Amino acid sequence: MKDWMEWIIDISDQGQLAEGGNHLSNSGTVLRSTDRMTGEPYAVNNESVSGYIMILANDINDAVRIARKCPILQGEGTSVEIRETKDAR
Repeated sequence: MKDWMEWIIDISDQGQLAEGGNHLSNSGTVLRSTDRMTGEPYAVNNESVSGYIMILANDINDAVRIARKCPILQGEGTSVEIRETKDAR
């Protein structure tokens, strides 16, 4: 939890933590703990979303850069979805 909070604080300190309330889009990227990216986020199946945060990024590459620091990726078989939202600014 300490690593998680430090990661969130770092995103906030960079001015890239967005206000909540927007809905996620159906397209995006999944970043796996092995630093492998797959094309599309999860659809309805046996996978689950445990939670989410919204960040402000210049583009998908900037969002992936931020996501690579997520402590969730330290676990085996874990992943982070990266999706665009409606403009959260």
